[in-house]
Amino acid sequence: MKTISATDASRHFAQILDQVRHHGESFVVVRRGEAIARVEPASAPATNMTLVDLLRITAERETGDPGFAGDLEAIQRDQPAAGDEPWAS
Repeated sequence: MKTISATDASRHFAQILDQVRHHGESFVVVRRGEAIARVEPASAPATNMTLVDLLRITAERETGDPGFAGDLEAIQRDQPAAGDEPWAS
């Protein structure tokens, strides 16, 4: 759990909410050295993230690999259609 000052929480509230929503992060808001509030996910993070969700999230964030989104799209193109079981004999 990250600690953030009340001033920084006020200035960066939208980014904090994005971190909570997309990454499941939690924050303790501190004012004058005293923990005042906690910002955390309202529910458990979803485990059924789709490739579209991942592409959207990575597009919102600056990544060190500019080809990453293209690699993910290539992986999706190469995946068998839903219901296909290539390992079944």
